[in-house]
Amino acid sequence: MKLDCTNISRPDGTTERLLKVARLDLNVTLKRTRRDVSSLQEETTGAMLRMENGDRGNLKRVFMAVEKARTSFDLLMGTHQRAVGTYREIMRNAESN
Repeated sequence: MKLDCTNISRPDGTTERLLKVARLDLNVTLKRTRRDVSSLQEETTGAMLRMENGDRGNLKRVFMAVEKARTSFDLLMGTHQRAVGTYREIMRNAESN
């Protein structure tokens, strides 16, 4: 997707303030999501350890936790890569104007 940022610059400095807010919001969102994914991975590790220690009734929960953590991580990485790519394109276009 190609972004059109030809009219992004404004003499009153609004553009710079908006870009700063967007950077902060993206940063907060990615940090929160990383924390959530990390929590899922810790939960998975705990479930695996319980299974290793003899909790055989836990097998289904272990597989579900592993898949949930894997899916969340894959989604986080895809979202992160796309967001960073979009941010870089916006910054390139803003600098060229």
